[in-house]
Amino acid sequence: MKKTKEQNELQPDDSTQVSSDAYIRSLEDKMNHALERLGGIGAAASAFHFCPSCGSPKLYSVRSRMWKCPTCGFEYFHNVATAAGIIIESRGAILMLRRHKDPMKGKFALPGGFVEPGERAEDAALRECYEEIGWSPAHINFLATFPNVYQYQGVPYATCDVYFFSRGNIVDFDDFELDPEETESLQFVNVTAIPWADIAFESAVRALRYFLLHESIGIPPQMPDFE
Repeated sequence: MKKTKEQNELQPDDSTQVSSDAYIRSLEDKMNHALERLGGIGAAASAFHFCPSCGSPKLYSVRSRMWKCPTCGFEYFHNVATAAGIIIESRGAILMLRRHKDPMKGKFALPGGFVEPGERAEDAALRECYEEIGWSPAHINFLATFPNVYQYQGVPYATCDVYFFSRGNIVDFDDFELDPEETESLQFVNVTAIPWADIAFESAVRALRYFLLHESIGIPPQMPDFE
């Protein structure tokens, strides 16, 4: 069966076999390209001036996520952070928020946020959802993960965004209590009228397209259910 363009983008080509080293290099190249779009490695490096071990001002960037001190040999890794979000469907529409703070203030987003230390991604998604709108779905299912770059106060943070979905919710605006510091407003957007150009993060765009692709072909992702 011929694959669609979206399916080809989301699924690996089985005919292409690469070594682990080549695969890692390809990922680093993609992340470096993403960082360059937001000011490059220098933008992140500008936030680090002194070695956190010995205080030397000679700390330098080795690659996109690693800094090294030539004085004491200390190495610092600015590793990928994890965020989690939920696609909430109700009556054929998707719940979307207007962000009330930077980055991307005023843009549309899905409920979600960063995973705290010791927290599972699914728990983080539900917690962030409840903090932002005062409600969270009873059940969520894993959808997919996508890389992202989160620009905050001049520093680009590489993230891995974990997305879940919840179908068949029967909710009304009276069920929600918005956090005014996080959420400007919310609305249910029909799946045929999603404002793609006004969505805050690229990973959310990809997650929504992936979700709607499965909806359109009638094959839901066969993933475990989380409570």
